[in-house]
Amino acid sequence: MRRGGGFALAAVIALAAPAMAQNQGAGADAAVTRGRMLFEEKCTTCHTLGSGDFLGPDLAGVADRRPREWLLRFIVEPDRVLAEGDPVALELLKKYSDLEMPNLKVTLEEAEAALAYIATGGAAAGAAAAPSVPPASAPGAPAAVEPLGPQWRMSTQVYIGLLFLAAVILTAAAFLVVYKGSQPRAEYEKFERVFDTIQRYWTASLVIATLLFTVALLPLVPFPPVRAATEETQVVKVEALQFGWNMEPRTVKVGTPVEFRVTGRDVNHSFGLVDPHGVLLFQVQAMPRYVKEAVYTFDEPGTYHVLCMEYCGLAHHVMRTTVQVVR
Repeated sequence: MRRGGGFALAAVIALAAPAMAQNQGAGADAAVTRGRMLFEEKCTTCHTLGSGDFLGPDLAGVADRRPREWLLRFIVEPDRVLAEGDPVALELLKKYSDLEMPNLKVTLEEAEAALAYIATGGAAAGAAAAPSVPPASAPGAPAAVEPLGPQWRMSTQVYIGLLFLAAVILTAAAFLVVYKGSQPRAEYEKFERVFDTIQRYWTASLVIATLLFTVALLPLVPFPPVRAATEETQVVKVEALQFGWNMEPRTVKVGTPVEFRVTGRDVNHSFGLVDPHGVLLFQVQAMPRYVKEAVYTFDEPGTYHVLCMEYCGLAHHVMRTTVQVVR
């Protein structure tokens, strides 16, 4: 019995092994396909796969350069890795113009799928995504559909042209009916004088009301006044570039005026300063070959966020940094 049972078990394993291997292969292909979709959706804005560095590093071969555990954690929560002072993350941040990788809300499972795709170097993308098409001669294969010929295309163009012509004729006929049925102009002259008077008074009233409304709202603009520079002013030089900020220094003091001298390197940007409570304090245009100044005095310490307030390209949404305000 034991010998027979062992033989039966071996036979079952031998028969099941190909199916298990096939299922594992299908699972791996599904992970690569999902990883490819994730990479194209969330990663290609800043990274390439074998085409060299872009806004961030080229990810080809990254699994050979970094431990898998580190990669997974950095994909899932890059903000926490940076906040903890990870030396590798800080080195990458310095190398790529202080452009922080945002937290894209990627799950651990999605990160593993992305790494599975990255490990293929992109070579498996076409194979994983290409659907299998049965040959026309295979049993049960659908009959080949011949492409539409030029005769059909020509008749379609003629058909559309006739429809357009009919629409033009119907529209012209409708205008003609309305014109023929209209009353003599003399009956409308007395109404025109009244309408002209109402229109003039209404337009003048609307202009006056708009001016008064604008003047009344000016004191309610939610931006505090920008204060003048003094001898104690701290100077912060800001350069905007796709897609990051060169800023020195990044730490300023409470109660002392800070003069931000803002310029741009490539395209137009806008320097927006947001306080720790999420309130926009002010914004300054950042343009190449021009330097714009804004003086502001901070009333409370904390981490203030710098955002680009003008769309400047594909990675505009990751163009952010911080200013530390201390006592």
